[in-house]
Amino acid sequence: MQGTTPRSSQYGLFQPVDAASLAICRIVFGSIMLAWSASLLLADQVSYYYIQPRFHFPYHGFDWVYPLPGIGMPLVFVAISVLSVLILLGVRYRLAAVLFAALFAYVFLIDKATYQNHYYFVCLMSFLMAVVPANRAFSLDARLHRSAMPGLIPRWALWLIRFQVGVVYFYGGIAKLSNDWIHGAPILEMLSSPSSRPFWGAFVGDEAAVQLIVWGGLLFDLLIVPALLWKRTRVIAFGLCLFFHLSNALMFSIGIFPWLMIGVTTIFFEPDWPRRLLRIPAPNSRISDIVVPSRWWQQGVVTLLVLWCSVQVTVPLRHFFYAGDVNWTERGHLFSWHMMLRGKRTAIRFHIQDPATGRTGIFPLEGTLKLHQVLRMSRDPVMIRDFARYIQSECHKHGFSNVQVRAFVLCSLNGRRPQLLVSPDRDLTSPALHADEDWVIPLTEPLRSVPWTAPLNRWESLVMQDPLLGRDGLPSRSSNGPDQEGYSK
Repeated sequence: MQGTTPRSSQYGLFQPVDAASLAICRIVFGSIMLAWSASLLLADQVSYYYIQPRFHFPYHGFDWVYPLPGIGMPLVFVAISVLSVLILLGVRYRLAAVLFAALFAYVFLIDKATYQNHYYFVCLMSFLMAVVPANRAFSLDARLHRSAMPGLIPRWALWLIRFQVGVVYFYGGIAKLSNDWIHGAPILEMLSSPSSRPFWGAFVGDEAAVQLIVWGGLLFDLLIVPALLWKRTRVIAFGLCLFFHLSNALMFSIGIFPWLMIGVTTIFFEPDWPRRLLRIPAPNSRISDIVVPSRWWQQGVVTLLVLWCSVQVTVPLRHFFYAGDVNWTERGHLFSWHMMLRGKRTAIRFHIQDPATGRTGIFPLEGTLKLHQVLRMSRDPVMIRDFARYIQSECHKHGFSNVQVRAFVLCSLNGRRPQLLVSPDRDLTSPALHADEDWVIPLTEPLRSVPWTAPLNRWESLVMQDPLLGRDGLPSRSSNGPDQEGYSK
């Protein structure tokens, strides 16, 4: 295939630049994913999350994805660990990155209850790392194939990673343009959480501190990307990123996200910054000797880049097209970079009724779901509906053919008084359940000036008003602290 020189390239995106900064992202990504997968294996959490639960909540359209039986899931994580090492070292990089992306996407799609924004970010990054030539520098592949890997990459590879990192920051700020965030409701919930008291407990009643966090977090997310792109403010902006992510790592249990974001944010520096920092010689290649693909190939690549970027900038906005508060209904919450925006405290109980025999009962959650599944399900109407249908299928196995399942769910959002989340008189297994979720009760409780911290046993008076309940005790109780998906402000 005849190529063109960079000077005649139709798009500046194909001009060659140093591969060093992209290589650092590869090393950081491989290291962190190795630590993540190995820690899950050593702590036996693979079994807890993927083998022990009897039911997994599927993503829409992916209900055919199931965990592997037996030792299948541990072997998947062993494979992820091995592939992480290959990515880290840059050995057979392209194959390792493709296999890693496929396996991580598989694990990600098994159960919606394990969704975290940083897992979604890893999914996206793993696909991008399989596309970009991140092994052109600081890799065993480059050392073994020097003639084919001159230490240079096309500029589009650099900007693609910058774009993806920028999306996380920017849309994290867009999501904060909400009434609850501006009024500091999620922050008050976080400050009142026992896990944050060692750091912020003294500021629970300090309105100035709350407003500093509210507006500081909002402005940081919206302005950090321009500050990183502008050379004059880049070092200061990266220093703010370090402070921001390190403080979050100390304050909240948000896993690998702060460390991953610190590492990949370095992509905003000049492409050769690792060589200048470590005094490593530049690639021994002349720019004029580098050949880029033909014009039609460039056009194809640019088309794919535009499609990817278009999806990334539109998907996070879809919640604006749904009725109701996304923090209440959860519609459009996933894949939208909504981080630390809501704290929900919930109580839930499922009622079973067989119209043919008149028999009624309460479905026990223990033994079927793990705690993290109950916590996530009890605040998401769609997951509640999905589990109700699972209950119906289980009843069918025991000879009950026309079982109806209803749910009594109390939910407190960002310190509000608890109210019903779904209609307790609607059969959640009915095919006639309206598609626009009219069975989800709109949020009507107003924000309070301070968090409503009454324990769930104070909800008994509300629970007893439910005509479906009788006097056989409270619903299964769960308390969701501040939503710690991604990062906090």
